Amino acid sequence: MIGKINLYPNPVKDFLFINGIADIIDLNSMEIVSAVGKSVLKVEIAKEEINVSKLAPGFYFFNITHGKEVESIKFIKR
Repeated sequence: MIGKINLYPNPVKDFLFINGIADIIDLNSMEIVSAVGKSVLKVEIAKEEINVSKLAPGFYFFNITHGKEVESIKFIKR
């Protein structure tokens, strides 16, 4: 289970910041998935800032794969 990962600001306009990503052990990948389950952005390295300005407004999930687990954090793009 992921400890204290925070996404901010939420809702986000241009840049999504991730607090605590450096503390995840066995980080495999990160991606943003639309509300209908379509992968819209893959992030291959542990970034603390992601440009989401090109995403359409709506609900999204920030999926973090570590070890054999996938965990999701919901956010809103405005």
